[in-house]
Amino acid sequence: KCMGRVPESQSSEHSKRHTTEIQVVILLIFSYLSFSLCEGLHLSGIVASLSGGLTASLYVTSNITQEAKRMSKRMFKVLASMSEALIFFNVGLNIALFLVTNRSQLNSVGALLPLLAILLCSFSRLLMLPPFVMCMNFRREENKIKISEQIVMWHAGLRGAIAWALAIKFPSQNRDAIVAATTSVILFTTYVQ
Repeated sequence: KCMGRVPESQSSEHSKRHTTEIQVVILLIFSYLSFSLCEGLHLSGIVASLSGGLTASLYVTSNITQEAKRMSKRMFKVLASMSEALIFFNVGLNIALFLVTNRSQLNSVGALLPLLAILLCSFSRLLMLPPFVMCMNFRREENKIKISEQIVMWHAGLRGAIAWALAIKFPSQNRDAIVAATTSVILFTTYVQ
């Protein structure tokens, strides 16, 4: 008998694991490809990522193995946690730098605009959340979102990474006022709420 031959059971086990890894890598590449392609065309990479994620949840999950589903879920969870930590570190650093370097411009804005921004953001979340939850609950048979969970959703709100990026790139002579208001909302929702 040939000494270098791998037994059939070990070969199929290796092939199965290899297939799972390939499926997960392809899923990761295509997830990033939609973002990169749209960013390269100067379109919204965020919208592309959202659309790609929704499409993948509809079509990919029925076409990959159970092990690939578990592995990709773990991998995306780790990547999401790492990305969130890096983004909030970056936002915190940028807010600190902005507050130090633009103190005179922030003084000209005053306290009214940031307070108004905090109140309007909180009020708009309070106003918009119940209709969306009602639409979701209408379509669900079980696991309906309760009032107590809606209060937590309203309380959690937006933490500000996307808002901060948009405010920094805001094309106006009032950019500093917009950044000051956005900064105050981010700091309020992150530390006070």
